[in-house]
Amino acid sequence: MISTPRAARHGARSPLSPARVAGALLSLAVGGAALSACATEAPPPPPAEDKCPRVTMDLEGQWLRVNGNAGDPKHRFEVQKKGADTVLWYVGGAFTKKELRGERRETDWRFTQAVSGAQEEAFKKGELELTRVFVEPQKKLCALRVSVGTVKWDAAANKERETIAPGFQEFLPMPEGGTFTFRPCDGTLFFAKAATDWKVAEAELKNGGAVFNTALGEALSVGAWTDAAADGDAACTYDMDLYFDDKPAKDKENKARGPAVAGAVLSTPAGDKRPWTVPDWFAPWSGNHHFEVYRYRSCAGGPRELIGVSCSEAVLQ
Repeated sequence: MISTPRAARHGARSPLSPARVAGALLSLAVGGAALSACATEAPPPPPAEDKCPRVTMDLEGQWLRVNGNAGDPKHRFEVQKKGADTVLWYVGGAFTKKELRGERRETDWRFTQAVSGAQEEAFKKGELELTRVFVEPQKKLCALRVSVGTVKWDAAANKERETIAPGFQEFLPMPEGGTFTFRPCDGTLFFAKAATDWKVAEAELKNGGAVFNTALGEALSVGAWTDAAADGDAACTYDMDLYFDDKPAKDKENKARGPAVAGAVLSTPAGDKRPWTVPDWFAPWSGNHHFEVYRYRSCAGGPRELIGVSCSEAVLQ
């Protein structure tokens, strides 16, 4: 009987050749290097810096029109949230300030002047044009692209007729430290005797409205009258900030005026009235000028709260 070697009976492999050993070592080296590369692979680069973080569909903040490299503060607006609404306070080249309410669309916003009462009725009759502003963020320009126009109701066709001025305007964020006013007025200012005497102010209102022609001077009497109960608790304190031609009012020495204190409440046949009177407003320049009084209250050590804004454009002679 022929005997078979033990190794052969169990299928043992033949010894590795030098070539096979070298190949195996090379394979291990390459695989190890690959694993090492995966373990130390550099993270992806960070996203590019946004050079225009304010230029987004959010729009909130104050914006200034630019012509080339020059700012044009006569054309400006402020965007803010009011509950669910997005509101734009628009100044379009004069002292008049308007509140517009926005509609967000795919790539821009459409803002339309907000009106109520008699103005809303006049619009529905086709007797009043409203301001309409389109605002589109443009990252490539690092600016807001704005177009301005009007909208009027066509009663016969029962639809709006929109007219938009040709071309676009560019708006940039208002520089830090800007002191221009934006808020539309909700009350009237009186001048001369009507600023200090409710009977005179009331007579002007009954005769068509406050009289806006007054003498220029270094100490004009300017003031507003409000219902004391509507202002708030009698225990609160009341004061005001003053603005002239849309910037903080200054005194004779060209220094900004601090807050002025409101007067004591007066009992009148029309109810208790609070006078917001400034007896010495420095305004010695002729022509059309804009006066604004921002009315505040402070209660029980709490924050200073804005109640409203009284303003008038007067002709100083």
